[in-house]
Amino acid sequence: MTTIVAVETPGGVTFASDSRATGAMVNDGWVAKVFQNKGMTFGIAGLLQFSQAVKYAKLPKLPDTDDPEKLDKWVTQTLAPIFKVIDKSITDDDPESRGRSVGLVAVKGRVYQISSRGYWVRNVSGVYAIGSGSPYALGALESGATPKKAIKIASKYDWGTNSDVRILKSPGKA
Repeated sequence: MTTIVAVETPGGVTFASDSRATGAMVNDGWVAKVFQNKGMTFGIAGLLQFSQAVKYAKLPKLPDTDDPEKLDKWVTQTLAPIFKVIDKSITDDDPESRGRSVGLVAVKGRVYQISSRGYWVRNVSGVYAIGSGSPYALGALESGATPKKAIKIASKYDWGTNSDVRILKSPGKA
């Protein structure tokens, strides 16, 4: 369980996450759920194995464009299919756990919510939340909370979210 939020602004994207790992043999505070790889910032909810695979994946170089349509095409044709390949490679004992991971990915200042099944969506509001505490975090963000405060609020109401908040800022357009 987890809660991760991302908020787009003209200056970049602010990610916030908790650090709880459930069903694992680690203590709270040990899991970094937001990370960078190849100039992109990722926040992954779901299987820890999926998150670790994305963190250390050999990802393609970012496209040499800031054009939204071309970035959408690149995510569709290049990045999202990698999520699907990683999901299929998961060797979890429970095959039902496949397809249940989701990521928030900042690509040149644009956030994409990408499913481990290989499809993506964008929210025109620029405000995103994933994980078990996401309804609480979204409500907090819509009420004016900062990303950090939104995770703290989610931790009060969702047992799968702790109050150890991590912040990572991703730059805007290149």
